[in-house]
Amino acid sequence: MERDREDQSPRDFDEWMRSFVRESTLWPVLLAALGSFSTIGAALLVLALGDRNVFAMAAVAVVVVVLGREGVRAWRSGRRVVWVALLVLAGLSCLGAWAALRWMA
Repeated sequence: MERDREDQSPRDFDEWMRSFVRESTLWPVLLAALGSFSTIGAALLVLALGDRNVFAMAAVAVVVVVLGREGVRAWRSGRRVVWVALLVLAGLSCLGAWAALRWMA
């Protein structure tokens, strides 16, 4: 019984994301996670660019390095789902930050 559970569990992030995309009942969870992480990214960008907060700039730099490194690793290994997920997350974060900075001005 325990062995069957281990065989069904996803082995990496790519398989985990594919299971969320395939199962339509998990789409609300995927959208909530995407919204949460993009809001955090947008808040970091607003603090870094709008308020010129040094700590937020450092956090943005760390996030860019980590996501860039993972993106390059995903691109080289052919894991396109991870690459698309990173691009969507970055795009939504930038869009949210742009909207917030525009609203603050």
